[in-house]
Amino acid sequence: MNKIFSFLLFFFLSLTFIAQDCLLDIPSEDFPEDLFFAHNPSFDTKLSSVFINHVNEDLEKFALNTSNQIAVVTVNNTCGFSNNQFATKFLEHLGLGQKEKSNGVVLLVHFNEENKTRDVYIAVGKGLNGAIPDIKAKRVIQNIIVPRFKKGNFQAGIRDGLEALKSLSIGEYNEKVNPSDDYTSLILFLCIVLLFFYLSYRSRQK
Repeated sequence: MNKIFSFLLFFFLSLTFIAQDCLLDIPSEDFPEDLFFAHNPSFDTKLSSVFINHVNEDLEKFALNTSNQIAVVTVNNTCGFSNNQFATKFLEHLGLGQKEKSNGVVLLVHFNEENKTRDVYIAVGKGLNGAIPDIKAKRVIQNIIVPRFKKGNFQAGIRDGLEALKSLSIGEYNEKVNPSDDYTSLILFLCIVLLFFYLSYRSRQK
């Protein structure tokens, strides 16, 4: 019965979202407390209602077990705001996380109709900035979500990205860092130093 109710809830909410030009125009009290996947199904048929419902239930259980609240929002309209601004405003609009902890996260997937791309941004509440700093949020996007999106695996990209965010938020994420991410600057610096010494040596030979 609960699953039937959840499905009907998503169906009617979806109709509401389609009718709205901007999700931020929907009063915050109209969003159910157990809604963790806000979407506009008119723009992306790659996400099945079964998948959306499953993700919502999973994030609801995660919130109950940890108090950290992670929500997904997929839209084709960010109300004139940048992805960063929209995700942050939506985080505040839903009031995600515990008020005293500010431990909410929003995973935004924005379908850009102009260039047919899906832009991704992760907004993190102040209470989780230590667990999910900007550099780690970017790595989740670049190393997990975007590669799957490029292969057309949109559900896998969202699912695996959420798993990484969940693990990060509770300190259990063992990140496989691409060595180039951490050593690029160091290698560039060493190359510059070696070039300097080489040029100095050449000038002395003349």
